[in-house]
Amino acid sequence: MTDKKISELTSLSSGSLDSANDEIPIVDSSSGQTKKITPDALFDAVGDSRYIAERGSNANGEYVRFSDGTQICWVTKSFSNISTPNGNVFISSNIPWTFPAAFSSRPNVFADVRSSSATWASAYNQNTTISVLTAINPTSYTGSREIIGTAIGSWS
Repeated sequence: MTDKKISELTSLSSGSLDSANDEIPIVDSSSGQTKKITPDALFDAVGDSRYIAERGSNANGEYVRFSDGTQICWVTKSFSNISTPNGNVFISSNIPWTFPAAFSSRPNVFADVRSSSATWASAYNQNTTISVLTAINPTSYTGSREIIGTAIGSWS
């Protein structure tokens, strides 16, 4: 089985996997390591107390809200050029991101850049509805890339 994207996991049920023996990659928050568990083990661990309460998308990205109050939002945005000098590196223009669904308090925001070179990203969380994403590169880069933003926090 291939690794599932967040959008595929949000509607995950044992019937959506190839077989009951397939494994789902899960990141262990205490060690940061990826572990694989079976669907039955995942559903046993989550139990009946957590479920997807709402899932949606709009021009600002996608989101999922869980019954325990957790919300995850994500977006992929295209941008051009990482060419503004900033110390020993170059940065892109600020890329504002309005979350597709508001949080009840400031979420944790993460960013990544799809790139085959040493490019990385930064996310500055302004409030419960917007964040700013920025790409960083060791050399000036002219061209198009994609930046991925992910925000995790509470909706209730």
